[in-house]
Amino acid sequence: MTERDPTADPDAEVWSYTFGERGPDFLLTVRGEAIGRVYLVTYPAGPTWLWAIHCSRRFVAVWKPHIPIGGEVRTKAEAVAALRGAWEIEREWRCELREASATTHGCWPPEALRAAWRGYENPRSS
Repeated sequence: MTERDPTADPDAEVWSYTFGERGPDFLLTVRGEAIGRVYLVTYPAGPTWLWAIHCSRRFVAVWKPHIPIGGEVRTKAEAVAALRGAWEIEREWRCELREASATTHGCWPPEALRAAWRGYENPRSS
């Protein structure tokens, strides 16, 4: 996996080895937050790549689109694509919540606001 320079773009994907050692296990980080993981497992039927998004949560009284949380695929490229797809849905939802909560008072659950604003400067927190 190619690691991008996180100073060039704060929203850049940073891929690293999950446990710090070289192996077929990778962690996606954006703005310092662990987004998800792709890793290889070997079953008797053959190798399979698994993926999981770690940063997606549900909140009471806050609408959120369905986000797949993980799965099994045949290749690393498919696992990376699936994780990126789930992260795209989560990222868009967070962006919408940031836009709404920056301009309205609203009764947003604190946990949802923390998730939406993680890594961003919230103008209402001043």
